[in-house]
Amino acid sequence: MADFTPKVREFFDTWKKGDVEGLVAFFAPDGTWQEANRGEAKGALELRPVFEMQVGFGTDFDFQYRLLAQVDNQRVVTERVDSWTYEGVRMTVEVMGVFEFDANAKITRFRDYYDWADLAAQLTAAGVDLTGV
Repeated sequence: MADFTPKVREFFDTWKKGDVEGLVAFFAPDGTWQEANRGEAKGALELRPVFEMQVGFGTDFDFQYRLLAQVDNQRVVTERVDSWTYEGVRMTVEVMGVFEFDANAKITRFRDYYDWADLAAQLTAAGVDLTGV
């Protein structure tokens, strides 16, 4: 069984660098990312603008793993504390993520789950207008 946990670490290291094209390259051609409460992006044409928005939303991204485990021959589960700086304010959110990989070590599906109300409260306190979000 291939171990995909290093691939997940590499993915988040690429995120820290703000490398949008690098992030998109981790995905299979029809790979998807579903973020809690935010819908799903499928394929490079949809993933690219989502990652551009994500990496452009802050600086000093950090991903602390509480759990990083391969649970079968294609899935890796993460329990993380994600943090970043937005407009001088440090944001922190606890996240559960599931990555699914194909035989070529490409992400076919990535799902992230977190408490949107907690993040929204932090964003609002930082002055972000969430009207329409």
